[in-house]
Amino acid sequence: MHLIDTTHGLGGYLRYECEWGYTATTAAGEGVRILDLPIARRPPELTEIDHDFWLIDDEQVVRMHYAADATFVGGELMAAETVPSYRAAREVAWTIAEEFTSWWAAHPQYHRAHHHVA
Repeated sequence: MHLIDTTHGLGGYLRYECEWGYTATTAAGEGVRILDLPIARRPPELTEIDHDFWLIDDEQVVRMHYAADATFVGGELMAAETVPSYRAAREVAWTIAEEFTSWWAAHPQYHRAHHHVA
């Protein structure tokens, strides 16, 4: 699942991820959902956890860390007692997020054909 806020448009990497990654993986059967909500409108479960994470086998959480330029710098294994909060965030996000293919079809302004580099 990808949580995005398109208040300021879709950045280059996310556009690439959508067009070259998600379109192919959803066609192959992967479940990808997009939660396109400004931070101010997100449920509390999604504002308390304000960072990327992986939930592995529903039992371990790895928090992702990035440099100021968005370069991935590493992951941090979170304490076991935090897992329920991450599970709750995942469940809320999955429930209210939109399936990728319908979201992508509704937003042609983000497609390569409509994108112009200034």
